[in-house]
Amino acid sequence: MVKQTKTYLKMLRNRMRDIANKPDSLGTARHEIKKGYYSIFSGQHTIYYRFRDTHIDIIDILHQSMDPEKHL
Repeated sequence: MVKQTKTYLKMLRNRMRDIANKPDSLGTARHEIKKGYYSIFSGQHTIYYRFRDTHIDIIDILHQSMDPEKHL
């Protein structure tokens, strides 16, 4: 179980690095949630983020079963 958890967390970190490298071309605009928000899937989770001129804000990481409009 510990190995599986570490592997999953590594996958999430790698996905966040991908976002940092190409924030406007990988995710899906989620303006219906809040203007400027984007999301991208990673395993059974969705990473919600927004990008600025100098950095990326990770808003939250929600399980696919969670409603973003209730939890963000």
